[in-house]
Amino acid sequence: KVLRTLPEEFYSWADAGYGNRNLITIEMCESDFMKYNPNSASFTITNEKQFKADIRRSYATAVLLCIDICKRYNWDPMSKLPSGLFLISSHDEGRRAGLSSGHVDPTHIWAYIDKTMNSFREDVRAGLSGKVIDIPTVEIKWFRVRKSWTDTQSQIGAFEVKQNAINNCPNGYAVYDSDGKEVYRNNVEFYGTQASEF
Repeated sequence: KVLRTLPEEFYSWADAGYGNRNLITIEMCESDFMKYNPNSASFTITNEKQFKADIRRSYATAVLLCIDICKRYNWDPMSKLPSGLFLISSHDEGRRAGLSSGHVDPTHIWAYIDKTMNSFREDVRAGLSGKVIDIPTVEIKWFRVRKSWTDTQSQIGAFEVKQNAINNCPNGYAVYDSDGKEVYRNNVEFYGTQASEF
């Protein structure tokens, strides 16, 4: 899935530099199965299989998006801009060229699936030549937050990670797995005057 938040001709605020004014900027989803360490780009992977599946899906989706953009504008993904950056460049490449802020994405994540910006550009070029791009699928088990399993209208969220569902389960709601089995219920009772009464 792709969510378009700005028309392509509008400036974005994505890399704090050159990319904002000269490139179509794309933010890619990462994974619920990674936790960043404080104040750094390093992270801990909580489920390697799910993490890699998420990153492969995000990578393949971005390839398809760039194929679409290059087709519409008749762009060559291997061409370079006057700045020296490729037409398709990463935040990390902009950082290393001194043109963007100090982010290392997506290099720090793609290394786990043996992908680089060079392989990304090659995949876009191959897709433009007619190669079929395979988007890996993975069965997602959702944890839904509802008042009851049958009351679908009361659902306020669906999460891949059970703990995230529990953390977002208000009083009077429960967390259900994909089969409709209740795995947690928030029955915390509040006493005294509550803010909702004012």
